[in-house]
Amino acid sequence: MLERSILIVDDEESLRLTFEMFLTREGYTRVRTAATLEQALQAINETTFDLIISDIVLESDKGTELLRYIRETGIKCPVVMITGFPNLETASEAVRLGAFDYISKPVKKDTLLRLVRQALKYWELELQKEELVRRNEKYQHYLEAIFSSVRDAIIAVDSDLNILKANPMAKRWLQSFNPEVADNLSQIPGEIGAACSKDASRVIRDGQIVREHLVETVKPDGSMQMISLNAAPLESSDETYNGAVLVARSITDSKQDNQINDSNSFHGFIGSSKVMQGMYRLIENVGQVDTSVLISGDSGTGKELAAEALHA
Repeated sequence: MLERSILIVDDEESLRLTFEMFLTREGYTRVRTAATLEQALQAINETTFDLIISDIVLESDKGTELLRYIRETGIKCPVVMITGFPNLETASEAVRLGAFDYISKPVKKDTLLRLVRQALKYWELELQKEELVRRNEKYQHYLEAIFSSVRDAIIAVDSDLNILKANPMAKRWLQSFNPEVADNLSQIPGEIGAACSKDASRVIRDGQIVREHLVETVKPDGSMQMISLNAAPLESSDETYNGAVLVARSITDSKQDNQINDSNSFHGFIGSSKVMQGMYRLIENVGQVDTSVLISGDSGTGKELAAEALHA
């Protein structure tokens, strides 16, 4: 704090030197003085100050003009105004223009040093707060970048299952089930909508994370899709659950689907007809689910190949 930069503005040389002496003897190493409004403005344009102490009357100028300039240019450091003729009008103007404090002459050494400590402590807290805001904004930008770039669908909902935020993948995913814009999980049709609502409600109610809930659903184009749902609670500062985050991922391997479509064989099967391609996709989808499967058919139709493909 002793390394903070302080500007003293007063048209009385004796007061400037006295204030400067008080501060330097106290250990403040960066103290600068100015006798006029013009000198003060020049100093402010050349140096970033942490505290400005100014007389409210500067020869033919008003110290409040300096204060006005400081605020209009966006300088946020505390400004302490000093006057030999205190009155309600000047005090009100100083406060209105954002003065940190307002004291009258004669200024005692203890009063000056106490006020400087208070002002610099306040400024230190303000700088820390601004740094936290900058860090939070930077962190928020990182999160937004991750949120937007991941291939999984991410949806945040409140305790009433209203959709608070959805990443681009989630928006496309929701539109694939319902072309209309959904504002609530209950508006998502079919098995996937029911599963999302059920998982989110459970998470909000019990605070328990839902992992890898597999849901088989039919898209509007008639194709089958296997969705893996994960859900976690949104916890507030008072440790209550006021929402949930859902992460949905298609475990239907599109890459393998493309490879299937471009190939005449699949795990020992040979054939590229539409019927065979449909069977390949069915085996891929069912193979993702931990369940018992009955394979029936005449001898020589490939039941063993189907079983091997399911466990591949």
